[in-house]
Amino acid sequence: MQPKPALRGGRRRDIRSRFGVPAIVLLSLMIGTCSQMPGTYEQVRLLGTLKVATRNSPMAYYLGASGPEGPEYELASGFARRLGVALEMRVAPSGTAALAEVLSNRAHIAAAGITASEPRQEQALFGPVYQRIDQHIVGPVHEFLKSQGPYRILISPDHPTFLRTKTHSHGYVPFAMCGNGIAPDAATAYNEPSAAKSRLKMPGYELMPLFLKG
Repeated sequence: MQPKPALRGGRRRDIRSRFGVPAIVLLSLMIGTCSQMPGTYEQVRLLGTLKVATRNSPMAYYLGASGPEGPEYELASGFARRLGVALEMRVAPSGTAALAEVLSNRAHIAAAGITASEPRQEQALFGPVYQRIDQHIVGPVHEFLKSQGPYRILISPDHPTFLRTKTHSHGYVPFAMCGNGIAPDAATAYNEPSAAKSRLKMPGYELMPLFLKG
């Protein structure tokens, strides 16, 4: 008795006879979707392009007289050159929207000056902090202004972020101003507790007239 020969391709013929050729295509697609999605680095290398979500801001990305500029653009551009790929900047209306571009796989990374709040850190991986605005921006700008004659400088955030909620909120924020014609108060630090002791409390729309007129 000879052994029963194996039916090569028998199951495929059976599927074709029952369901037709489209079933084979569908089966192939189903098998293909089971493969693991390549990591971000592999995606960038395969595509040959680094897609970066950003926002239009002087502290992130903007179009200057000679083309794209901004600290986030410079970092992204240097990163793309290091990887040997092209750079594609995708402008979102806000930092939150830029992060959404990454979470939905429409961008590889976000470079939009996004605050690394705890809820956001649960959604995405944040790189090391590189902006030290008081040390690298405010300090040098202040020293330069003092050498240029009469000046005034104002520092203020646009919203508070409370530890108990860990997200953007509405309410009063601290501000600091100095320069010609501005008398100092007793504050020794720039933070919420020091601001709470100040006699200056006002709606935001009154701050700029005070700063300009003194």
